Amino acid sequence: MQSVTNGTTGVLLLGGSVYVANAGGPYPAKPTSSLPALPLTVLNVQAISIGPVNLLNTVYDVVPEVTRKRIFSAGVSGGGTITSNYKINTNVINWQAGTYEGKLDYTADGLGNSVTPPQQTFTITVPEFISTLNPAIPVTTINVNNFSFYTSGISASSQVSYHTTVPTTLKLKATLPTLNYTSVPSGMANPNTAVGKITTALTGVVTGPQLPLSSTDATISPAAGLLVTSYTANNNLPEPTFSISAADLKTSFLKAGNYEADLTYTIGPLTGVTPAAITKTGLLRVTVASLAAFSVPPAAVSLAFNTSSNYKLGVSKNVPAQLTVSSTLPYNVTVRANTSTFVNGTNNLPLNLMTISGVNPADNITPLNLSTNPQNLISGASPVIARTYDLKYTVAPNSNLLSHAAGTYATTIVFTYVAP
Repeated sequence: MQSVTNGTTGVLLLGGSVYVANAGGPYPAKPTSSLPALPLTVLNVQAISIGPVNLLNTVYDVVPEVTRKRIFSAGVSGGGTITSNYKINTNVINWQAGTYEGKLDYTADGLGNSVTPPQQTFTITVPEFISTLNPAIPVTTINVNNFSFYTSGISASSQVSYHTTVPTTLKLKATLPTLNYTSVPSGMANPNTAVGKITTALTGVVTGPQLPLSSTDATISPAAGLLVTSYTANNNLPEPTFSISAADLKTSFLKAGNYEADLTYTIGPLTGVTPAAITKTGLLRVTVASLAAFSVPPAAVSLAFNTSSNYKLGVSKNVPAQLTVSSTLPYNVTVRANTSTFVNGTNNLPLNLMTISGVNPADNITPLNLSTNPQNLISGASPVIARTYDLKYTVAPNSNLLSHAAGTYATTIVFTYVAP
């Protein structure tokens, strides 16, 4: 609000009044530019004194329009200098930097009175600025807490708040080229995941290109910049969305824990070097939960001794995809039998007749003889998504088998996932 001298008037007798009007309409930018004119509602005028008469309690607080509006109604006044408060209504528009100008007409009535001068130029200067109330933004967290994200990918958004009167650009960079990793629980080695495994793009009101996160500045705003008019109350609120694809989750975010990047956002003018750019900081955190999924098909595994060569050479059977493991932690898989022997009614065979081993050497499966004691079939395996294991079941040649009654000897084999 600013006090302004509007001119002078002579003696105002009973019933005399002073008026203000704006016959020219909205306030255009000067010199002529592409900026839209300011609406009439940006200005309120309230007379505060005429000569010695103080009007601070006047009820006349008006928006100047084509039709003149009363700002003072006299009992009897000696006239004199008119002083008014000009109040700018800042919340009616998005303000864009520039100079805006209009003409206000002042008139008086009552025995032919007038205001000198009858017209006054009204100017609003909107400065160029970019500012923020808080240089830091809240932590942006991507919670990987379900294995479904390793199929569909995942994303999370943040909001960068700042005030401006000029079109702006938004740049983003990470402090380091790799994410800081904290193992949860402790003990897992740093995977040294590159920040570029996370992409970012503006979403919401204004959208921008999708780019990999980098330790050098990348412009994530569109080529046309972030316009003042895209938002409200000169409060720009661009929304960077951070995304990780399913493929990158599988290769780079397998281990449970926190992966973090310190971020710097730079907000500058779209053109020129003024106003000065500002920066905001933030933290991006990818939290991978301790997750595990383990499955064993319920189908029975049968080894048949129905030829003489079976007794002579033994019998083996490969079972593809016998085990399927997903885990964000290192893990073991144990195996045991839930009976002390293979049972056929009142007959039985010792468990250690059977050996369980792996089919693929890369699986690092330890061959073992079946027992009621849990034994590590797989030890210290690294985190993985949907890894399958092919198992081999073997009964070696054994003449003792011939001395046992014919029939089916069975036990239940129990596999257990164990996170160390």
